[in-house]
Amino acid sequence: MLNDTTRVINYSKPQKTVERYNFITEELLTILDSSPKAFVYILKLACSNAFNLSEEDAFRIIDDLSERVPQSELESALGSIDNSTLIELKKRPEISTDVIQALDEDGFQLAALLARHTYGDMSETSDDQALLNDIAVKTGSGTYVTSYKQGDFHIRVSTNLPSYQTILELR
Repeated sequence: MLNDTTRVINYSKPQKTVERYNFITEELLTILDSSPKAFVYILKLACSNAFNLSEEDAFRIIDDLSERVPQSELESALGSIDNSTLIELKKRPEISTDVIQALDEDGFQLAALLARHTYGDMSETSDDQALLNDIAVKTGSGTYVTSYKQGDFHIRVSTNLPSYQTILELR
């Protein structure tokens, strides 16, 4: 589902640098508490071929995470999660040109944003919008909206229900 989105955009292969796996590790640490399901999903993608990481870089990410996050904290965050999503991506998302230019070229940030959105991470979304999201999901009608900061940019991810059309745009 989310993998298809990153493939369709034809991202270029990233350079193999220390900064790349550090960047992915930092992003994973950022979303661990707010979205454990997205954390697991993105970690699985990082260990697959989705982001063109070498096996060595994937192991570096895992080693770094295990050194920086106590085992008890990982167990607490990940102990009872399942892989169910709050909302599905049934159609290819529409992504504004501004968002494409704001994100990395290999699709990692896009995959992370979409995973956080579908798994219900509203940690950067206003409380009022979170209440409206709850109503939209329960009724199956309305617009489910999440907001995330990526560097200097604020990105709005919205899914219209019941059509499931998802749009990513700068706020």
